[in-house]
Amino acid sequence: MTANRGTTVEEIMANLRERIAAAVAEGFSTRDEIAADFAELAEADYGRDDLDPVIDRLTDEAIDAHRRRQSQWMGPTDCDRLGAASADLEEHGVVARPHFS
Repeated sequence: MTANRGTTVEEIMANLRERIAAAVAEGFSTRDEIAADFAELAEADYGRDDLDPVIDRLTDEAIDAHRRRQSQWMGPTDCDRLGAASADLEEHGVVARPHFS
């Protein structure tokens, strides 16, 4: 089965799965924000406005997989240390925040 713009459904799914997993791992967006962003992306990049249920499932699967990996983490993570360093800098009047624009 071929999707719009010459991309197969399998290619679309693989691309969405990979990019959704990356968005989940970044940790800056909620589940609903990720699902909405990728629904928009599917329509913009592939001309597909029928993938919302699939995107919801892929998002939930990515979150579940991330939580399983997260349960194995030991001690403070790099993000924890970066957050602490940013907070220390802010106490000294320096604006330093991860993922800040």
